[in-house]
Amino acid sequence: MTPVVGLMLQGGPAEIERVLWLLKKQVPVVVINRQGSASGLLAYAFKEYQRGDAGRVEQILKPQLMTSVQQCFPEYCGDSELLRQQVRDRILDCVKVATQRERVGFLLLSCNTSFVIASKLIYTVRQGIEGLTRESINWTLRLALRWKRVDFVAKNILNPNYISRFRVRDDIFVEALLLRDREAFVELFLSMGFLLQRLMTYEQVLKLFEASLSEEFFVTICLQNILRKKKVLAILGTKFMHETNCELNRILCLLSGLSGLVNPSQLLIPEVGNKANSHTLERRALLTIIYWAVLTNRKGLVKVLWKRSGEPIAVALVISNMYYRMSKFYIKDVDLKGEIKQNAIEFGDLAIKIMDLTFNDSRLLAFHSLTNQIPEFNNLNVVDLALIGNNIFFIAHPCCQRSMRERWFGNIKIHSYNFSFISVPEFLKIYLCLVLIFPMYFWLSFKSVRRTQLSQHEQDDDDREMNKNYSNAMKDLHPKRLSAKRNKNELYSSPNLFMKIYYLWTSPIAKFWINQLFVTFYLLLYAIAVMLPYCGNSEINWFLLLWTVLLIAENVTRTAQRYKKFPTMDIMWPLTEFLAHSATAIVLLAHLLGESLSFMSYKLLMAVALLAVYFSALREMLTASPQLGPMLVNIT
Repeated sequence: MTPVVGLMLQGGPAEIERVLWLLKKQVPVVVINRQGSASGLLAYAFKEYQRGDAGRVEQILKPQLMTSVQQCFPEYCGDSELLRQQVRDRILDCVKVATQRERVGFLLLSCNTSFVIASKLIYTVRQGIEGLTRESINWTLRLALRWKRVDFVAKNILNPNYISRFRVRDDIFVEALLLRDREAFVELFLSMGFLLQRLMTYEQVLKLFEASLSEEFFVTICLQNILRKKKVLAILGTKFMHETNCELNRILCLLSGLSGLVNPSQLLIPEVGNKANSHTLERRALLTIIYWAVLTNRKGLVKVLWKRSGEPIAVALVISNMYYRMSKFYIKDVDLKGEIKQNAIEFGDLAIKIMDLTFNDSRLLAFHSLTNQIPEFNNLNVVDLALIGNNIFFIAHPCCQRSMRERWFGNIKIHSYNFSFISVPEFLKIYLCLVLIFPMYFWLSFKSVRRTQLSQHEQDDDDREMNKNYSNAMKDLHPKRLSAKRNKNELYSSPNLFMKIYYLWTSPIAKFWINQLFVTFYLLLYAIAVMLPYCGNSEINWFLLLWTVLLIAENVTRTAQRYKKFPTMDIMWPLTEFLAHSATAIVLLAHLLGESLSFMSYKLLMAVALLAVYFSALREMLTASPQLGPMLVNIT
């Protein structure tokens, strides 16, 4: 096989013959000028020949070469004039062939000069293949990739004259992914428009992960510590990426808290002309490579790919969650644990910085980015992703706090009128409005609703007006000014009485305080049942048993729904509540069915169950505090 470049360090007569053969094959040769060797003779002859003086060649160069050949190769030449002449002629032939074409020949380097040999070698290859086929350019690109000379590639190979008509091969891009410290190449290829979906077939993704089996981090952390595999084979097998509930998704779920992040059935090449499908597959392909880079501990590559994501805040939070849970639960080495935890902190800070930039540029866009559901992350929003990773610093962001406060109040807003003689607490306002209805005209205000019955002409005018004032609306977020614009255009109106009642009863804050009221009633009823003599009121016991069964059913249903949405959620509190209510139901049922329990035994069991119920109710009661809740992480 003919090489793409030759390198001559020292050598003898045989190496001179080899150089001549390479030059005749139009292979460029790099010659290191070392005195007393064949490379030194070639360098000297090349410099003299480049002067272009035929008389100097005959009178000076040839005699000097004869003397130098005898000095350099005394054992080979001996006293033979013919052998010395043959070596001299081969040197001159090399020089003549090297200077026949402008782009094929020698590149002379001094052995005492500081240089980057990789760049010089690539430059020689470049000089030899320019104007040839794309395959030759790909050879040069692969050589530069292995020698990590991205600066040379960007300047001399993938220059603007080639970007518009040159396509990087898929195998070269995969090699850039697999080789360490090649993030700059990946970024360069992506900037040229390389489509990741070309690689994202089932076979390509599986090969990408199988290529990582030679890396200790992936095998030890992901396969042995996370999947609990005792023996790792040379191939991953079909179970690793066979279906949605595959081993890869199990790893990602345990690290990110999200299920089904990679769907093997969707790793297909998009149809020609289907731009929407192509964009979706490109996003999924980008996320798939990001997951692979995280699992193989390529932080630099993760950051390069993250910069090209369409949802930088959400992707940064998911990456931070993966690094954090990996360092907390699955890494034992202290140094590696600290490194991975620092990666989690870094990507968490990136999410906060992007949130700051978005919030300072456009608050409306920032609020939309927090509430927008992301299909690639199980239709969760950014706030949900931050809560999964318990990223309290992101949740403490003013934009995030304001967004959660709006979600907490729903479509209502509570007025706070300060009187010198009385201050009505917030929960009392909610209770009075729920029961009496009419106090809500004084203490509550409701979001205006858009009129639904508009003529077609009015709808067209409305659309034109909204498009005309969209840029101004992005800058003007003051509620009063927005309300004035709505009233002026007569597009919004105040909800009627029934809609106000509906908004009030369906608001999260009203549901919360209603739940607090029923929890208090349940605890009072339980305490009364325990304090009664002999616990003998069967009507109260039956009612308490029925209520407890309903609480158990509600707890199981709520926990199942939340676990489906957040697979890595902490179930300690729901489990404690379930055990406490189950113990209460068993004791009540045993007493009502006439089981032979002594008075002291029944009283003791009821008291212990009541204590357990009180402790489980702390999860509901503590969140009623303005400093601790309500049910939100709040840093002041």
